[in-house]
Amino acid sequence: MSKSKFSDCDNCPLLQQQMVFGETNCEDDLKKVELLVLAEAPASDEVEQGRPLVGPAGKIFREVFEQNKLNEVPYFITNVVLCSNLYKDKKTGNIKTDNPPDKAIESCKPNWQKLVEMLEPSLILIMGDIPKKVFEIPGLITKERGKLFEYKFPLKQFIPPEVLLTIHPSYVRRGGGLKSDRGKEFKDDFKKALSILNPVEYEKLIKEEEKSDTTIFQRQTLNLKSPYFFELPTWMKNEKHSLIDIQKLPSSNTLIFSFRDKNGEKKFHTIKNSEYYFYQKEEKHVDSNYLERVENLEFIKGNNFNFEKNPNITKYESDVNLEIKYSIDYYLQRTEEEPNVPLKVQFFDIEVYNEGNKAFPNPKDAKRPINAISFKYNEDEINVYVVNPEKLVTTENFIKNLDVNTDKWKVTVFDSEKKMIESYIKNTAENKPDIITAWNIWFDLLFIYCRSKRLGIDINKWSPLNFVHVNPHKYGDILIAGFYALDMLQLYKDFTASVKPSYKLGAIAKEELKDETKIEFEGSLDELYETDFPKFIDYSGQDTNLLYEINKAMGHIDLRNEMRKICCTTWQKAESTMGLIDPLVIANAKKRNLICKDASKFEDLDSKFKGAYVRNPKRGLHGWLIDLDFASLYPSIIISCNIGPDTYIGKIDEDIAFNFIYYNKTLPDEFEINKNPIRESSKKEKIKPDDFKKWIEENQAIVTCVGSIYKGHNLKLSFFNIILSELLDRRKNYKDEMKVYEGQEGQEELYKVFYCRQWAYKILANSIYGVLGNRAFRMFKLDLAEAVTYTGREVTKFLGHHVSRFMDENYVEIDPKFKENYEDDKPYLVYQDTDSVFLQIGDYLVDKEKISLENLY
Repeated sequence: MSKSKFSDCDNCPLLQQQMVFGETNCEDDLKKVELLVLAEAPASDEVEQGRPLVGPAGKIFREVFEQNKLNEVPYFITNVVLCSNLYKDKKTGNIKTDNPPDKAIESCKPNWQKLVEMLEPSLILIMGDIPKKVFEIPGLITKERGKLFEYKFPLKQFIPPEVLLTIHPSYVRRGGGLKSDRGKEFKDDFKKALSILNPVEYEKLIKEEEKSDTTIFQRQTLNLKSPYFFELPTWMKNEKHSLIDIQKLPSSNTLIFSFRDKNGEKKFHTIKNSEYYFYQKEEKHVDSNYLERVENLEFIKGNNFNFEKNPNITKYESDVNLEIKYSIDYYLQRTEEEPNVPLKVQFFDIEVYNEGNKAFPNPKDAKRPINAISFKYNEDEINVYVVNPEKLVTTENFIKNLDVNTDKWKVTVFDSEKKMIESYIKNTAENKPDIITAWNIWFDLLFIYCRSKRLGIDINKWSPLNFVHVNPHKYGDILIAGFYALDMLQLYKDFTASVKPSYKLGAIAKEELKDETKIEFEGSLDELYETDFPKFIDYSGQDTNLLYEINKAMGHIDLRNEMRKICCTTWQKAESTMGLIDPLVIANAKKRNLICKDASKFEDLDSKFKGAYVRNPKRGLHGWLIDLDFASLYPSIIISCNIGPDTYIGKIDEDIAFNFIYYNKTLPDEFEINKNPIRESSKKEKIKPDDFKKWIEENQAIVTCVGSIYKGHNLKLSFFNIILSELLDRRKNYKDEMKVYEGQEGQEELYKVFYCRQWAYKILANSIYGVLGNRAFRMFKLDLAEAVTYTGREVTKFLGHHVSRFMDENYVEIDPKFKENYEDDKPYLVYQDTDSVFLQIGDYLVDKEKISLENLY
C-alpha cells in the first residue's frame, strides 16, 4: 500500500522500509512555518526515535541549530527522501545505512514539493549532496555552500522561497567537528539563515559573540570599494517576474513586495525586521560633496539607528526610506528586463444614501449608509453592488420598482449594506488588483473604512494580506497591503497642463470622451434611488465606466507606472516629482560607485531666485502668429552648460560674466573668483584677466550669465548631464519604436507601450529642473538653479531681440546690448513665455511686401 497520496510509493525500492516524516514546532498551524530544513534520508537512529537528524551527525546539526536560535523560528525538519535505506551487515549483524537509490530520490520528489506548497516557507535550508542534486544546483558543494539559489519547481499562489545550501553535518563530523574549518563554514551558513529569517536576533547573536570573544566577526561598520546592495532572492532577478510595488507597514521594518509573473499571476514576498544601511564621513555637512565615491565613506549597517545631529558628521543616504532602498537595489540587480505584464486595475465608485440631508456626507462620520458600490477590473464587465431600497428607504416618495436590466452591468442586489460591503471587500481581496482607483479616492476609501467600523466589518479583509491602515485625520494616509490606492482625479491634474473650469467627473468625461457622459436625471440622487431604482443602477455603473474610459483614452495609470519603474521607486513615492527624481538620482549615482549626500538642513531657505521670463503681451487681436519654441529648454541648458554639483568649479560676479561672454576683453584689471563654490566655507581670491582666461582654457570651462562656471564636457560630464542625456536618448529610441508600430493593424498594444515609455522619459527629463530648484532636493544649490533659470531668461530675450531686429531691420549681428530696455516695444514681437516666442508673421509679410494685405485675409 502506498505511504503517500502524492508520490508513487508502490514502485519505490524503499516501500518496505521505515518512514520518518518530520518534526515541527508549528503543529497547531503549519502555515506559520518560515524555515524548511531538508537533509538527505533517515538513518537507524532516526528510524528508532521517529525524528529526523538525531544521530551523531544530527547532534552536530542540533547544536548549531540551537546556537543560532533557529529553534525559535517556526520550522519544519525533514529529508528529501522520507524512508530509510537500512540493511543488516552479514559479517557483524549490525544495522547499517546506505544512500537511497536514485529511483527512491525521484519517487519522493512530489512529497517534499507538496510540503513546500503546504508550508509556504520563506527559506529552505538544504544540507548535503543529495538535496543539492535534487535541487539541480551545479558545481561542488564546498564551492557553492553558503549561497542562495532559486526554487525552480512549480508553485501556486505564493512567491518561491529562497534556497540556502550548506554541507551535511556528517561531512562536518568526518572533517574534525565544529572547531574545524568545515565546522566554521557550517556555522556561518546557519548564521546566514538567521540573518534572513530574523535580522534582529541575528544582530543580538553577533553582539553576544563579540562580547564573549568566542568568534571573530567583523562589525558592519567598514569601508567598501563598491556600493552595498540588499541581498535579494535569485528568482526576483530573472525574466519571469515584474515588480509591482513595495509597501512598508507602518511603525515596523516589514516590507511587502508585490509581483506579477509573466503569466499574470500575482504573488507576494514579505521581508520582516529588515536592517537599514547608510554611509557617513567626518566632515561638515555644508562642506561635503553632494556626490562622494563609496571608498571615501564609512559604511554602516544595522537596526534602530539614533540619528543624532552632528554638524561635523555628514551622512549619505541615511534619509532614504527603506522601501526605496530595496526598490533601487532590486532594479539595479536585475539581470534581465522585466516582462511587460499589464497592471490589474480596479475602477470603483460608491454612492451614499444621504437620507434627504442636503449637506454633503462627511466620510469621517460615515453616519449615512452606502447604498451602491460599482467596480470593474480592466476590460472585465462592470459590477454594481446595490442595497435593496426596501431595506433603507422610509420616505413616502418610495416607488417600488426592482425590475433591473442586467444586460448593461452585472447587478447584485443585497438585503443589507453590511453584506454588500463585505462582499465588495472580499471580491477585491480575492482578485488581488495592483491598483484600485476612483475619482477623489480619499472620500470613497475613507467612507468605506469608517462605515465598516460602524457596522462591525473587519476592514483588514479588504487586503489580500489582511492588513489595512487608514488615518482618518491625515489626508492620504492609507495603506492597504497588497495593492495601491490611486486617485484618478489627482493623476489627471498631474498629467494635464491646462487648468479646467471644473474637475468634476462629468465635466472631465464630457471634455475628454465626448460620447460618454454621466447619466442625467431630475432631482437628487436620493430621489433617484427612491423612485427609479433601475436608472439609479445605471447611474452608479456609468460612473465606474467613465473612470475606465478616461484612463483608456488618456493612459495616465500606465504612464505613472512607467515613470515609477524608470525611477526605481514605489507607487506611493511616485505621487510627487521629488519622489520620482530623488530615487532616480540615487540609482544613477549608485551605478557609478557614487553615494548621494543627505538633503541639506542648513541651506538658506529664505534665499530666492528668478524663475522663467514672461513678457507682457501686446493688446489686441492678432492673426497669423507663429510660435518659436525651444525644445526642452531647461534640460538643454543643463546639458549645454554642463551644469552639476560635480562640475561646478567657479563663481564670479554676474556683470563680469556678461562682459566676458559678450565682450571678452572688457574685464577689470583684477576681480574676485571662488574656485571651490560648492563648499560653503570656501574663500574668494583675486585673479587677473589673463590668469582667468588661462584657467578657463585649462578647464575648457563654460561661463554662464549668472557667473557660475562649469568644467568642460571633454574633461568631465556633469552628473545631471549624464542622467538627462540618457533620458533623452532613451526617449528618442522609444519614439522611433513607437513610429514603427504606428497605424499597424494588430500592433496597437505595442504602439501604446512605446508611446507611454517615450512620454514618461520626456516628463522625467523636464522634471530634473523641477527638483533642482526645490530646496528640499538633496542636490539643491542656489547657484545651480539660478544658472538654469537665468540662462533660460537670457536665451529667450536674446532670441526675442534678435528675431525682432532681423524682421524689422534685417540685422544679423550679435547685439550685446539686447537686455537694455528690453520691455520696450519690439517690432513683430507679441508675447514671450518661458521657452516660447510669439511673432506677428502676417504683419511682417505685408510690411516687407512678401504678400498683399488682400491675400493675407
